[in-house]
Amino acid sequence: MSKIALHTHNLSIGHKGKAVVENVNLEAKQGEFICLTGRNGTGKSTLLKTLSGLIEPVSGDVFIGNVKLTDLSS
Repeated sequence: MSKIALHTHNLSIGHKGKAVVENVNLEAKQGEFICLTGRNGTGKSTLLKTLSGLIEPVSGDVFIGNVKLTDLSS
């Protein structure tokens, strides 16, 4: 059984406090590959930037293992 490497809980993402995608709950296990597809402007890059800590979520949480991304030092 693979460990969960990354997961989100009720994650909403966007810019300047305005959500473009809401309530994302995902789980990525160690060694998995995930593909994001969609039309231009639907939030794919914003999701990746939020998951990597480059921008803050509008609401919700991102976890690396069992640690909140916001609790990790930069």
